[in-house]
Amino acid sequence: MRRRFIPRASKGRRAIAARVFPSFQVGAQPPALNIGLLDFTPGTGSYSNTSYITFEGQTVTTNAILLRLTYMDDLILAGDMSPQDAASDALLFAANYGSGMTWSVGDLVHDGGPVDSSDALLFAANYVTGLPSLDGTTGNAAMLGGSAAGQRPVPEPGGLLLGLIGAAVLRGLLMRRSGSGPNA
Repeated sequence: MRRRFIPRASKGRRAIAARVFPSFQVGAQPPALNIGLLDFTPGTGSYSNTSYITFEGQTVTTNAILLRLTYMDDLILAGDMSPQDAASDALLFAANYGSGMTWSVGDLVHDGGPVDSSDALLFAANYVTGLPSLDGTTGNAAMLGGSAAGQRPVPEPGGLLLGLIGAAVLRGLLMRRSGSGPNA
């Protein structure tokens, strides 16, 4: 009988995902991530009426290639899969099926070709709404960081242990200096 090897890292990754992602089922795979890419040129293409965009809180007014680690289906690079953003992603993907050639319109496999069935399979397999922001500003990730109203982060037990060790060392140094230590 062969034993199946399951690396410990995958178990830990799943435990972390279960705490951060509210809809995550233990034993399931965490949401898929990908590198999102946006080629922004003011006044052209889908930005013909736009002289700037806001990306990660920064105003972009010149030609720029914008990258972000994000969810597989986050075509608008919002960083989360809120129901409003997920609907925008789905409409954008559907409108560009067969013609779009960049991430921002559905090329999830980054092959540079038109959006096709390989992109559609990835989109369908990873389409989940309600996932929190990857930067910790929404969902359970924000709760873990203590930014929600009335929430405070819980101190790590390691910090207390480190403080006790530091106090013991300091006490020993002071006792040795004053001559009242055990060797006096």
